[in-house]
Amino acid sequence: MRKFSSILIIIFLFCSISLILADKSHDIELAKRFLAIEKYDKAVDVLEKLYIVYPDDSDVRFMLRQAYTGAKKYDKLSSLLQSFLLNTPDDADLWVELGGVYLSQNKPDDSWNAFDRAVSLKPKDKNIVIKIHNFLHQWSFIDDDIKFLKKSRNRLGNKNLFALELARLYEISGKFDNVVEEYSRYLKEHPDKFSEVERRISVSQRTPDELAQLRKSLNSLFDSRVPRWQPWQLISIVEQKLGHFDKSLDAMINAENSRDEKRRGMLMASFVGDMLKAKQFAIAEKGARYMFEKTGGNYSRTGRFYRARALQGMGKYNDALIQLDTLMMAKVPPISQDAAVFLAQILLENLHNPDSAQQIIENYSENTYGRNSLGENGLIIEGSIYIYKAQFDKAKLFLADAFKSNSNSQRLAYMLGMTYFFSESYDTASTALHNIVAKFPKSSLGNEAVELLLIMETAKDELEQIRKPIYLMFIHDTLSAKNEWAKIAEKTNSEIGDYILWKLGICQLALGSDSGYTTMQNLYDKFPKSFYSPLSLEILADSKIERGDTQNAIELYTKIINDYPDAVNIETVRDKLKMFGNL
Repeated sequence: MRKFSSILIIIFLFCSISLILADKSHDIELAKRFLAIEKYDKAVDVLEKLYIVYPDDSDVRFMLRQAYTGAKKYDKLSSLLQSFLLNTPDDADLWVELGGVYLSQNKPDDSWNAFDRAVSLKPKDKNIVIKIHNFLHQWSFIDDDIKFLKKSRNRLGNKNLFALELARLYEISGKFDNVVEEYSRYLKEHPDKFSEVERRISVSQRTPDELAQLRKSLNSLFDSRVPRWQPWQLISIVEQKLGHFDKSLDAMINAENSRDEKRRGMLMASFVGDMLKAKQFAIAEKGARYMFEKTGGNYSRTGRFYRARALQGMGKYNDALIQLDTLMMAKVPPISQDAAVFLAQILLENLHNPDSAQQIIENYSENTYGRNSLGENGLIIEGSIYIYKAQFDKAKLFLADAFKSNSNSQRLAYMLGMTYFFSESYDTASTALHNIVAKFPKSSLGNEAVELLLIMETAKDELEQIRKPIYLMFIHDTLSAKNEWAKIAEKTNSEIGDYILWKLGICQLALGSDSGYTTMQNLYDKFPKSFYSPLSLEILADSKIERGDTQNAIELYTKIINDYPDAVNIETVRDKLKMFGNL
């Protein structure tokens, strides 16, 4: 009987322990869920009860600290940590954590007492320093953090330690000399990490004032052990952002000259491409000349091609043709193909010689792999030649066939639609333009198609008078187009006055006339709700930037953001505002 009773007691105890353990597991799981969904107060309720029963359980202790932190119960958290330290007074990490809690309570004196205790326990431990730094940074004790890291650097006997952390703190303080000095220290220890430094400096997000301060300090990077071309490239980028294009080119030349001769060309090629996009053609021409004079192989040929593009931008068309002739004679694809297409384009659009342009296209096609060897750009030029000659029937057949084999080319699709428009086949043009809008709804050509479709649907009586100047613009007879738009603009009661003023302004600006800005202002004043109003405001703002009137430019960009949130140019305007730190 006694034996049986003993067995029952054992079974009872086993079951009770199992139930207790099961309850513990359930409560820990519940606490984890509350922490995961940031229900910190509820997690505290569960974990405080668990802690009373299991004060030595590491999981419970850790989660209770998390819960107190999340619930911002800093008094309870500091008391909890102090109780832990009674049993383990030599735990440096706990002292750091307690110091961080005191910072959250704005008790800096108590905090430093805790931090000093941690450092005295592990004076050579860099991880302890970083943990203290993280707390100081988190609670915005920036000056104290700088002093602490510099003191720790001296104590550990390495003047290059904690350079990235100090660079970030100096940046917050706006001390760019110190920022770059710290990056230089970092690179002395890690010369292979220059790309990381570039990323952290983040030139694209800087205001002009910040860039100017940054530029003054960048020379200190040459004191590090990184290859000299890397600081020069960064200096070039900063000078470019500041609008100092001559200095940017000089820095890029220094960067290329610092590289092995066999590796030269890539940096300058990227730079010249940027200058061409920025329409800094004189700078691009100098950079391109460096490429074909100082590099070899593909970079030399690319330099000659880029020089032709720059010369075209400068209005030196015959000089550009000489560069392209040389490339064509070299017969090195794909550069010779690009040269042939570009040569034909200059003959057609700039020198208005469609017969010579057509001869270039035909000769190249015969001597290579036929018409398709010229690619999409070549097909566009060939189609443009037919349109230029007003051979609309040939243009329709050619473009329809070209579009079949290049169905994703919005330019070919647009040209086909416009050919129908120029030939007065308005119904067919409408169908073709509708297809462009459906297939390429967010493209610039899609927007052009939408505007023309609206005119075709709501202002049919206007089609005949606008067809001629649109055609003249298409064949790059800008002066004649401008004169036609000016005549139409005199009819102040036109239903499409905003469209007419937009086209007139574009022509005036293309001809280098400041009257284009007056037209754009007139467009905005008369038609503030027009599709073209935010576009005209952006052009006006850009012109103010060119004249150094940054403040008024920012006001115009901001007006576009506030008044035209759905404008097609909203993202480009946002990017421009970011350049000035205003977004």
